[in-house]
Parts: sequence; structure tokens; C-alpha cells
Amino acid sequence: MNPLKKVNIQNIAVMVFFLVILIIPFFAFAGDQDTGANDEGNSNAGSLGKVTDIAKGSGYDTDATESSLADVISNVIKGFLSILGVIFLILIIYAGYLWMNAQGNEDQVKKAKDTLRNAIIGIIIVVAAYAITAFVFGALGK
Repeated sequence: MNPLKKVNIQNIAVMVFFLVILIIPFFAFAGDQDTGANDEGNSNAGSLGKVTDIAKGSGYDTDATESSLADVISNVIKGFLSILGVIFLILIIYAGYLWMNAQGNEDQVKKAKDTLRNAIIGIIIVVAAYAITAFVFGALGK
């Protein structure tokens, strides 16, 4: 196998990962924007409006001044598990790419199958961890 080809695949995977990480915040602000008049009667068309309006549109409660420790830990764990889900997707695409470009090379097919199997085992562990986290913090929230 050509080492240059392997480096290119790794570079593409890293670029896709960082592209996804950079694009995700834009979806948080993709909700409906208020383009009417603001409190002073001035038109705010074309602007983002108040930060609190944006926060309310994204589901963030601006009236809450405190959040419990369980909520913070739960959100951190959910974010971490979401990143692991993105890594799973990249591994699945990488395994499929290896398999499609094996061209009869049994070693590369075996590597692709192993990568696919390990990625599936990993996503099962991630989903189980998410379910356990949701159950435990749901029980603690009551």
C-alpha cells in the first residue's frame, strides 16, 4: 500500500472532523430570527437581535441563573458522547472506503472488516453509556 495514500485518507478524516466541529455552532443559531421591531420600536431586520432572543430561540433558558451540578455533568457527558458518535461515523466511512478500494487485497479487506466491527462495538458501548447516563442523571434529578 502506498504510504502517501494512507496519509491522504487520514488528512481527509481529520479535515472532515474539524469541519463538522466548526459547523455545529451555526446550527444552534439557525432557528427563526425575529426580524420585526425591537423593544424601542426600531427595526432590527438584518441583525441578529438581542443575545437573549437568540438564546431563547436556541432553547437556552435565559431566566435560569443557576443550574445544578448534575445538569452540568450530564451536559458534559452528553457532549463527549456526541463527539464519540461523530468519530464512529468517520470510522464507518473509513472502513467502507478501505473495503471499496481493496481491489482483491485480502489484508485490506480484513483490515476494513476489523475496523467496521470495532466501530460497531464502540458505538454499542457509546449508546449504552448514554442510556446509563440518562437513567442515572434522570433518577438524580428527581
